[in-house]
Amino acid sequence: MIYSVKFFPDGQWDGKPNHNVDANSPKEAAEKLSGAALREQGSNDKIQAEVLVSIGGRMTKYTFFSE
Repeated sequence: MIYSVKFFPDGQWDGKPNHNVDANSPKEAAEKLSGAALREQGSNDKIQAEVLVSIGGRMTKYTFFSE
């Protein structure tokens, strides 16, 4: 599946359009783009990626943080 990933290296948006990443899950897509293991919990200064998923016309956003 192709996921739309907004990337935040060093906790700040990279200013680029969302990246399209082929992965099996939102977390895998975020980790492929960041190149590191990520967590689903964390503080805003540790944000690494937001993944947007559209299922049945409904958008869901997953946020991942550096460890």
